Amino acid sequence: MLISHSQKKIFISIPKTGSTSIMFSLNPLSIHFKPDIYHASFKEICKFDNKLIFDPGLIFNHNEYKDDICISNYKIYAVIRDPLLRLVSVYADSKKDKNHVTLKSISKKKTVNHFLEYYLNNNIFSLPRHLWPQSYFVNGVDKKKLYLYKFQNLNKCFADIYSNNLFKKLFAPKLPHMRKTNSESLIKEIDSNLLLSLKKDLNKDYDLYNSVPNSNFSNFL
Repeated sequence: MLISHSQKKIFISIPKTGSTSIMFSLNPLSIHFKPDIYHASFKEICKFDNKLIFDPGLIFNHNEYKDDICISNYKIYAVIRDPLLRLVSVYADSKKDKNHVTLKSISKKKTVNHFLEYYLNNNIFSLPRHLWPQSYFVNGVDKKKLYLYKFQNLNKCFADIYSNNLFKKLFAPKLPHMRKTNSESLIKEIDSNLLLSLKKDLNKDYDLYNSVPNSNFSNFL
């Protein structure tokens, strides 16, 4: 996650939604965060003490205003992705970067079907954070404060976080392509029975994803 106290904005980095591109563009130092900071959920952020919240490494604006804070008043931004594509992207990423510390156990799965069986047969929260439901990361956010964007609107999300000024939004830096994977080709390899099980398992995330307009953001949960 990254936070701007001056703009009262928090970006929640949901794994495999293009969040690394946004995090790096807002604060290049963010790539060194631990997973439980980098991919912190809203409820976890609310439990962080002020010393952590005001850590310069977590802040993406200069000259931040520091005072008593109430995170519940901040706008919360996040990107969500088609749940199945996101899941398969985790596997593709683990194969692309076998030295990825968090995904090392996943990289050992020989095929995408082996990986998906592993996903379905385990307690989700015993697995790497990258596999946790997208809904988990924004759970507890006030509907009026939540700004969700679909993966295909990644640049709009970044521009809206980057500045409140329309002119600055229009000329926001172009996002780099980071941790890009070809997930769509792997979808064709998924066993049909596994696919049915996955769609049931991912039902809550599909409800979340399908409730966000394709062309803009939505305030809801």
